[in-house]
Amino acid sequence: MISQRIQQFDAYLRFQCRRSSHTVDAYIRDTHQFVALTGLTDLNHVSDTVIHAYLEALHNRAYSHTSIYRKIVALSQFWRFLIQANHVDKNPWAPIRRPKPHRHIPSHLEESRVMELLHNYPESTVMDKRNKAILAVLLCSGIRVSELTTLTRSAIDSHNAICRIHGKGNKTRMALLGPRAMRHIQDYLNHAANEWPLPRHDYVFYAKSGTPLTVRSIQRIVKKANQFHSADSVITPHGCRHTCANLLISNGAPMRDVQEFLGHSSILSTERYTHIPNKHLTETFLRHISPPTSSE
Repeated sequence: MISQRIQQFDAYLRFQCRRSSHTVDAYIRDTHQFVALTGLTDLNHVSDTVIHAYLEALHNRAYSHTSIYRKIVALSQFWRFLIQANHVDKNPWAPIRRPKPHRHIPSHLEESRVMELLHNYPESTVMDKRNKAILAVLLCSGIRVSELTTLTRSAIDSHNAICRIHGKGNKTRMALLGPRAMRHIQDYLNHAANEWPLPRHDYVFYAKSGTPLTVRSIQRIVKKANQFHSADSVITPHGCRHTCANLLISNGAPMRDVQEFLGHSSILSTERYTHIPNKHLTETFLRHISPPTSSE
């Protein structure tokens, strides 16, 4: 019976909540682990003693606070699902205090170093132009690297410098490219159309052979780009995403807008940036991704 309920929970997360496969797999794994460690046979009888014994077992196995936090969230979500489906009467995890996870902030670049990177990056070949466009999009839009690899030309509104993104959990949102990133995209595509074979797909970023770029390819491009800025930080594609968030918040963007802009399903993911000082409450992000000057 419990196994059947977990299967139903899996379907609920995937098709009703539209959670990502990674999240669903983790939640189902956590639920199975709880049942196995506690020897649970009745979903209506989960006492505080059982829960505390389970949490102690996790500590003894040296799970991090972040992992334990996620497991509690997963199990609480499971019991909320059971209540909604009229399988149980109460959620035994509701009163449990959750350990505050340590939120690591990946390396990011300050605004001046972003400008330095984009100024110094070469544009002598089509590949250089493509790579510079990739960097501009990651830094200016804050989209995920997986979202970048699947970005299509038909999803871009060049007039408004925005693009349609299919993010985690098949959720769609609009991301702001801005004039700077848009200029680099158009420059790259114009030269690629003249010098590279026409690809048989609609993806924006592709190799000279016409094949779409992979996540690993983007990671290598960003890693090599670190030589073109003078900061101590070594950024990754995810670091570009955090750089974008840093620029947004430090220049006055409201937290809820940043949440929507980055595609965070929970405001908790966005609140990791609350440490960033707000420099100019009345300025907008567009000022910092305005068209480059003639000297660039």
